[in-house]
Amino acid sequence: MFKRPEDLIAEQQEAEEMAAELEAWLAKEEATEQKNRRGAGYRLLNPVRVQIALLMQRGKTVKDIHRALDEALGIKVDLKTVRKFMVENMPEEYASYLGANKRGKKENRVYQDGSKPAHEELTASPTPAEQEQIDRHLKVKTSPVQRVKTAEISAKKPPLTAGDLRAMTGQLDPEKYRTDD
Repeated sequence: MFKRPEDLIAEQQEAEEMAAELEAWLAKEEATEQKNRRGAGYRLLNPVRVQIALLMQRGKTVKDIHRALDEALGIKVDLKTVRKFMVENMPEEYASYLGANKRGKKENRVYQDGSKPAHEELTASPTPAEQEQIDRHLKVKTSPVQRVKTAEISAKKPPLTAGDLRAMTGQLDPEKYRTDD
């Protein structure tokens, strides 16, 4: 049976609408799937690394950087993810950022008891524990590498014989007490 042209047009429009709805649903599912996968935040932040570095150079706080990424670029990630990304993937920029802003300077630190560092602490070189934290943060080792000397060949003991092993374990020698006469 033949269909009227109006019915054909209506069917085609309905099919196009259904295809559009299906595409929208698939895009939404894919976005949700990408958002909930491990490392999704880093994948969103990696392309805007230069903009993050620029904001850090201008002295913006991590909270301001997070808000700028959300409002200006539409990148929705946690504040903790932004900070972790900066620490792990931009260590040099983050170190200079901490050195330039108020939070990273030693003279602006306040201890848990409310006291501030003494003048001696400010002028002294970092303690080994502080230096280790700095090295771990920058992923650089400044301490010299200690090499372990291998033992001399003459200092090595010769391998044990079967008789030595029997004597050590207290076993009897089967050759000595053989009874196949």
